[in-house]
Amino acid sequence: MKRELLSICGKLIGHYPIGGWLRPVCSYIKRHAEGRGWNDKVGGRTTALIEEVLKEVEKQDPVHGTWNVPRTLDGVVWCDASSIATGVVLEVSGVVAEDAAWLRKKDDANHINVAEMDAVSKVVNLALKWGLHNICVKTDSATLFAWMKSMISHDKMIRTKGAAEMLVKHRLGMLAELMQEFSLKLHVIMIASEKNKANALTRVRKSWLVPTKEHIAAVTHLDRSGVRELYNLHHMGVERTLYLVRKVDPSVPKEQVERVVRTCDKGA
Repeated sequence: MKRELLSICGKLIGHYPIGGWLRPVCSYIKRHAEGRGWNDKVGGRTTALIEEVLKEVEKQDPVHGTWNVPRTLDGVVWCDASSIATGVVLEVSGVVAEDAAWLRKKDDANHINVAEMDAVSKVVNLALKWGLHNICVKTDSATLFAWMKSMISHDKMIRTKGAAEMLVKHRLGMLAELMQEFSLKLHVIMIASEKNKANALTRVRKSWLVPTKEHIAAVTHLDRSGVRELYNLHHMGVERTLYLVRKVDPSVPKEQVERVVRTCDKGA
């Protein structure tokens, strides 16, 4: 039942400062569970996913924390974003003190660079709660690195264009205001993606993101009910669902996917 699923996820990551890969995984499973009421069944696929996670936790439990975080004004923050989630990690005196992850909304159509900017805003707010004022931001996004470097040093104009131009400038403006209001000293470092400690907080297993062989075998030509069946696997929004659907049937029009997504009444 849904009550039991939420209880299990709460016991896995609730009230712990560091949850690692478990954070996005538990959120992903809860989002895609069937049923709306507390006593509704969550579905066979969700049950299989949570059982898979529990077995993995027995071998590698990422939940931990430190009782003695040094008091200091200096800290390092790691941030990352993907099409699934944004993740942040806060490090103080070489010790990871806290991490967090947020699934992106199902209908989030923002460019990945905007999601990266959101991750920076979240991690800077987290750093402020810890009383940090000299903050090193580590990112694997070359675009974000360039924007923040220009914003901090004022050495050149911030260049961005496209539909997200004003969103990016708004977020950079908020960061600039935070720096001024709280006397923050920010500097940014570009790192390789495989070295980004926040990377694991934005991922779930790739096998979870593609239709199973059973679904593909059952749906050779996708009518509206077939599109909804595949959509219900992930609730990813129009563009991502269209990509998934056309792997099975390339002839499905975008308008059909839009109608299915628009009529979905399942909450986030």
